[in-house]
Amino acid sequence: MILLLAPLIAIAAIGAAALLLRVQRVGQRQLVGSVVETAGGRAPLPSILYFTGEACTICHTAQKPALRTLATGIDPDIDIREIDIAVEPELARRYRVMSLPTTIVLDAAGQVTDTDVAQSEAQLAAGQASLHAAEAQLAITQANYRRIVGVDPANLAPASSVERFAPSTLNSAIAMGTAQNPSVTAAEYGVDVALLQVKIAEGALYPTLTAQASVQQQYGANIVTPKLFTDSATVNLTVPLYQGGGEYASIRANKEAVGQQQINVDQVRDQARANVVEAWAQLQAAKAQIEAAQRQNAAAERALNGVRNEAQVGQRTTQDVLIAEQALVNARQSLIVAQHDRVVSSYSLLSAVGRLSAQDLALPVKVYEPSVHYQQVRDAWVGVRTPSGQ
Repeated sequence: MILLLAPLIAIAAIGAAALLLRVQRVGQRQLVGSVVETAGGRAPLPSILYFTGEACTICHTAQKPALRTLATGIDPDIDIREIDIAVEPELARRYRVMSLPTTIVLDAAGQVTDTDVAQSEAQLAAGQASLHAAEAQLAITQANYRRIVGVDPANLAPASSVERFAPSTLNSAIAMGTAQNPSVTAAEYGVDVALLQVKIAEGALYPTLTAQASVQQQYGANIVTPKLFTDSATVNLTVPLYQGGGEYASIRANKEAVGQQQINVDQVRDQARANVVEAWAQLQAAKAQIEAAQRQNAAAERALNGVRNEAQVGQRTTQDVLIAEQALVNARQSLIVAQHDRVVSSYSLLSAVGRLSAQDLALPVKVYEPSVHYQQVRDAWVGVRTPSGQ
């Protein structure tokens, strides 16, 4: 039913366009066969060309009766010409008829109306603008790739998801994220540092014991005592009684800082949990989008094949084929975007649970160990060279 109504709607639109295209010029161009002749004495009117063919089923069953109905409702001086492409192949090539049925509206000068041409040019310009934007984005992406990797992209392969390294359930992912996330670990170390600062501040209340010893040997100091040996030892004990209250204020301030750091740990842990849930949801959504995009691609391919077959027997136009091809391209693009989102979401999940590291990913790289460098320099009292020889 929709296939039969489409020609009627198109003919109605053409009839309206024909009435709007009436112009006031001297003489009317009237199409007879493939020759445009001038007939005087009448107001200039547009013409309608209807291209058909013997094998076009829809041309005879729907389009032709619709044209007859249209002819009874418009100005009788408007020419409606039915043209068989087998009889008039030159005329079909002139107007670039690519499929059947094709209906073309000519103005009083015998020219194709500017409406369809302008719409096609607008769509072409929009497509060219999208192409230029995509090329610019490609150049930006290639530059970012070189900045991060160090070489220009070449022989690239699709990235694979790393969700196999992540926990299998949401609850286990949350537990791992709140315990192993680097932000949580750093916040917990912040609490330890604050506790040590309290101990340092409390040290101002403790007694201070200092010991000092000195030994001195002199030769030829004077004639009477050619050799002089002296030694001394002192011990000082300082007990603070009251120093203006500054040490007590410092202790209280550091204890308050401990509470602040503990609250910060809770906030960071809650944020880590939210990040895990968000990354998990995005990963599950990307999986569902991939499945839906795969079904969309299969349906779009079947639709395109059907439209192409119908176009070969004249039941579809070239525009219908182009629309079906565009639908397939959009479906493939949706699938690529969904696959990209799945890879990115899997890395986001690993980062949220604290497992986005070279060790967990088993990367073939040399892992830097800070403890090794510490052991190399902890007892270096002298010297300016680093462990690497610089």
